[in-house]
Amino acid sequence: MNTLKELPRTLLVLLVLIFSLNIASAAEPVQPSGRTVVAEVVAFDQAFLLNRLGSALNTPRIFALRKDVEKQDGTPLPGYNENPNLKGFAGYVRLKAYKRARPIVLRANVGDILEIRFTNLLNQTDPSNDPTGQFAGCHVMGLSLATGINNDSSWVGQNDLPAASPSPWPDAGSFSPNANASTTATKIYRYFVDAEGVFILYSAADPTGNNGSLNEGGNGLFGCVIVQPPDAEYYRSQVLRTDLIDATYDSQKLPANMVLHLEPKRPNEPESIEHWLLTTYKTRLRDFVVKNVEVEIVPDTGIQAQTAASQPQEQVQPKEQARTKATAPKKQVQSYVRDLKTGEPRKGAAPPTNAAELRKAQEKGEVVPKGKLYSFATKHPLINYPVAYSEADHARPAGWPVLEMLYPEAKSLLAAQTANSTLGIAKDATVYKLQQGSDNKYYSAITQLDTGAVPRELWPVLNAWGIKEIPDLARVAPQRDYFDLTLDKTKRIPREGTANFIWLLTGVELPGKKNSAVIIHGDVKDLTLRFLEVELQLFHSDLTAIITGPQAEGFGNMQNTPSAFLIPASPEDSGICGTKHRPAR
Repeated sequence: MNTLKELPRTLLVLLVLIFSLNIASAAEPVQPSGRTVVAEVVAFDQAFLLNRLGSALNTPRIFALRKDVEKQDGTPLPGYNENPNLKGFAGYVRLKAYKRARPIVLRANVGDILEIRFTNLLNQTDPSNDPTGQFAGCHVMGLSLATGINNDSSWVGQNDLPAASPSPWPDAGSFSPNANASTTATKIYRYFVDAEGVFILYSAADPTGNNGSLNEGGNGLFGCVIVQPPDAEYYRSQVLRTDLIDATYDSQKLPANMVLHLEPKRPNEPESIEHWLLTTYKTRLRDFVVKNVEVEIVPDTGIQAQTAASQPQEQVQPKEQARTKATAPKKQVQSYVRDLKTGEPRKGAAPPTNAAELRKAQEKGEVVPKGKLYSFATKHPLINYPVAYSEADHARPAGWPVLEMLYPEAKSLLAAQTANSTLGIAKDATVYKLQQGSDNKYYSAITQLDTGAVPRELWPVLNAWGIKEIPDLARVAPQRDYFDLTLDKTKRIPREGTANFIWLLTGVELPGKKNSAVIIHGDVKDLTLRFLEVELQLFHSDLTAIITGPQAEGFGNMQNTPSAFLIPASPEDSGICGTKHRPAR
């Protein structure tokens, strides 16, 4: 009996429909994100143990980010924009003291361009005097090449080899020669990330091994690229306690859309009892409450934060005062005055001396105690995920991200490419200034940027600076900070009074550069805007991460937006303090 004839006609139609939909979805091209994720990777000799028995390799090598490597004398490696090829560094570098030798893990989202800037810092000869460190590469299995065959590092095709060179032979083309033997050692590999998953990364320059030794992959030159869904963000999940202290919200450095305020006095409670709430709003206009969290404010004297240099030593970890009991909070002593319009402290302003006026200012959030913020219910620190190191005595540079893995790094301060007399723009100007009396227009533009929209009237200004919109790809989001130590000191923009006026614009084109990113840095004091070309740099290559974004699980408040501006404090704490609490007045 033919069972196919027995199937109802409707079922046959349904099966055909499902089959055709699957074919259509499989053939549907991936939408580009307009972002370029940059990973500056080096290969170098680094001793490591294979197990707890002390087994080791004769010629151990690893991949690592440039930012995690230093010279033998402890001097950090310069970045690609400062010194692209690192001539003279090969064989004289090591992993930084606070890092561990691990397989490298790079990360990107579907639709991104992954740009790997690879430099070969392997020793030119191994202990047996075999020339094993001459060439190396960084090949990712399974990712699509962005442009041509030379975007890959593998034994395929000619890889732009000279006609006189035997093939395959890494004398030129996509493999990286030893940095000490070449002035063009760094190779740039560009991949279009078109599928989620884990993709193996390894060096294919010496796939069989030299003189019977292990090949480069067997010596440790391997890792992977982990591809996340579009709009995902990644934060470090395995950190030290001092990292969390550095990343805990500071009442003096709150974003403009967060207000720390005193709850009105509860009935039958004495005046000495205070209840402080941290309210997260959708925008700095404070028009929609995302979440309320009752907090305990711990003065800085109660937390002995250590520097990153002392983190690996457990015996010197800070001894924090125990806060396990949900006792009624006591009055705070040291306070500062906050400008709610800018979110910044008011320099030189003092809290009111009258008790009634002080209470009123505290309930508005204009007078705030100084200290770190902890959840009153759980005693857990409230983590500022996008925060960066800012203290000068840290082993890591100021502006270095604590938890965020992908971070903007400034390349240059942009100047106007063309003049525009209507907008008051002169050629080569580095500052765009609105006319006096344009405060409302300025704040209207700020609010639109906060919500992810570039005001249409701002595009002519951006175009004058050579910043062109890529249709359907241009996106903007508030950015807490960016790394700018690679800039000349005269071109760095002061953060004091401007930290709450930074936005990241992606999906734009700069002269000769597609899929670029730009920082918009404002200053409300003089109604100005500055524009910087930035790269989305991978600052950390940890094996594990906290993944957030529209398809994240377990972090309900992070699922609706990739912007850290809208992630409230204690995002996983959904049942303790919801928006039903009274917002700041």
